Amino acid sequence: MASCQTCPFCSKVTAFLDSKSISYSVVNVDEPFEKNIRWSHYGQVPCVLARTKQGTYIELTNSSVIISILTAMLNDPGMSIEELAESYPKISYITERGLKKHGIVNKYDLMYKGKLPDGVTYDYIHEEFRWRDWADHQFIHMVYPNIYRTHSEALETYNWFAELGKWNDIYPRWITYLMVQSGAMYMFLISKRLKKVHNLSNDVRNDLYEVCNKWTNELNKLNSTFHGGKSPDLADLAVFGAINSFAGCQTFKDVMDNTKMKPWFIAMQENAEKNRGTIVFDAGFSL
Repeated sequence: MASCQTCPFCSKVTAFLDSKSISYSVVNVDEPFEKNIRWSHYGQVPCVLARTKQGTYIELTNSSVIISILTAMLNDPGMSIEELAESYPKISYITERGLKKHGIVNKYDLMYKGKLPDGVTYDYIHEEFRWRDWADHQFIHMVYPNIYRTHSEALETYNWFAELGKWNDIYPRWITYLMVQSGAMYMFLISKRLKKVHNLSNDVRNDLYEVCNKWTNELNKLNSTFHGGKSPDLADLAVFGAINSFAGCQTFKDVMDNTKMKPWFIAMQENAEKNRGTIVFDAGFSL
């Protein structure tokens, strides 16, 4: 899997793989100057090369599609990964504003083909679908405007990136310094634009607290540790993965201190540690 450790969409996929005890190999993509993924038609992360039964490889893209395909295969190992990949076509459509966009409209569908797993109902499928969509289009949209909220927070975030990615082991220190300084300033400015794009208030931290409270209120309503009940479902993993992407930032500390996310997050961490398979960094692309 080609991945960036600080990308919320990549973190969603790794959270899923860890929870399902799937071993995987990782090629980390450098920040902020991403390596050119020449073998990929997608050219973005996350991107997975999965081995087929015939020994060939198929490229899986889009975090939600990757998760949906692998979930379908776990539910029914007899399914062909090639057939599943073709079940999520990219289409063009016109938005309400008249803008032409491209996307995968059924990316949250799990292709049960009428054979629901034991204990799974159509109402539950609908709720999991709804909260996965919420994680992608509400929760994750809060990440960048918050971790780059101020110039000092942007610098803190990029210093964490440098530490996590061991930039000083890869580049001369002066290059790392320039990357941190320029990257932080660039993303600080971009965060202002993202705030407008996603219709956030001037207090983006409070906006983040509100979406966190929406999530914990749903858990309280279900009266369970996880959205999935006794074990995490795909909605849990989507939110958990997104939070992991900024676990070294001030934003994370503020969320843990000012919302009720901490007990759920700790339970998710324990689940990931218990189930995590083997992770091999920079050693290939097979699942």
